[in-house]
Amino acid sequence: MVLDRTQAPPFQLPDKVALQHISPRYLKNGTPAYVLNQGDQSIIKVEISFKSGAWYESKQGIAFFVTKMLTEGTNKRTSTEINDILDHYGAYLETIPGLDNTTVSLYVLNKHLDKLLPLFVEMINESNFPEAELETLKSIKKQEIRINREKNSMEAGKVFREKFFGTDHPYGRFISEEIVDSYHREDLLAYFTEGYRVSPEVFLCGKVSEEDFQLIDQYLSQIAISELKTSVNYENTFTPSAYYQEKAQAVQTSIRVGLPIINRSHSDYMALSVLNELFGGYFGSRLMKNIREEKGYTYGIHSSLLHLQNASYLIIGTDVKKEHAQATINEIHAEIKKLQTELVPSLELETAKNYMIGHFLSEINTSFHLMDKFKTIHHAGLGYDFYEGMIARIKAVNADILQETAKKYLKTEELLQVMIG
Repeated sequence: MVLDRTQAPPFQLPDKVALQHISPRYLKNGTPAYVLNQGDQSIIKVEISFKSGAWYESKQGIAFFVTKMLTEGTNKRTSTEINDILDHYGAYLETIPGLDNTTVSLYVLNKHLDKLLPLFVEMINESNFPEAELETLKSIKKQEIRINREKNSMEAGKVFREKFFGTDHPYGRFISEEIVDSYHREDLLAYFTEGYRVSPEVFLCGKVSEEDFQLIDQYLSQIAISELKTSVNYENTFTPSAYYQEKAQAVQTSIRVGLPIINRSHSDYMALSVLNELFGGYFGSRLMKNIREEKGYTYGIHSSLLHLQNASYLIIGTDVKKEHAQATINEIHAEIKKLQTELVPSLELETAKNYMIGHFLSEINTSFHLMDKFKTIHHAGLGYDFYEGMIARIKAVNADILQETAKKYLKTEELLQVMIG
């Protein structure tokens, strides 16, 4: 039989998926641990998360400095010695200072777990923030701030969040050179001792045997937990507005447009997700076809639904030549208006939905990806039905639902518009 290569092979998307459910276990010190034992490769990711991100910090930027310096030296080892040990065993350590949580992750081969766990706990318990390394980090951070100030895209993202949340809000605050200069070793030590290791949660994925878990329990139970301080309830003072900052020498203008949206627990969320995908979420979206392919204003334009613990928003981002900046804004408005007044053709809608489903399926094929999916619903207070019924909910979205969703959530008069360049 000769293959007809002019015809695409038939395919059928599933109606639902069944994911391995993760239930909490508890370490000896009461810390919840979420374990996903899946995979053939002998590697484990050990991640611990603390409620010590920007939302909880006592002084602006302190969570960033403490988290970034966990690998810079302990009471027993220098940063060089720490890195030599990690390199010797082929392990990788990642520290992420977030807006809500800070995370410390260790990627390690199973056979070296017993060698690396003592170091992992040592860094979390006994970091001593050496003066020389702090000064180096401060210098690097100030240089990064200066460089980012000259990048229109970075400045546009910064200004967008400042305007969206306000500069007194944890999500709208940014570290300045003056703040960097104000930090001393004593500040880091005080926060590390009193307010950093708060409400820990452990996430384990990879090839995690019961023996591995018992070993992890033995060491991570030694982490000294700090008490949760009462956090401030910050109000979101979002106000629609248009902001333009001109840079005379700039060739391009960076554009950020967005507005608050519903979170993942809302009944309209899946319809909004499909709408965003079709609007600007993938390469075949309407914004890409209009502003990139037809107008030639940009190499790329995308819209995304972003979710933090205490806020959700839609943001559209692109970079265009200065002379096309206002025309691009006008086209964004025009595409929103079209979604509100015209029904989406069935083929276009099916293409967007198929892309969403295919992309989702590609993101649940490794234990690391599956753990990321779990953390998403865990932090949002959702159950596995969010994912297991996702494909059916995507397929159920029709043109009428999309039009009503566009009218309800994509209101041009409620947009924040930022242009830098």
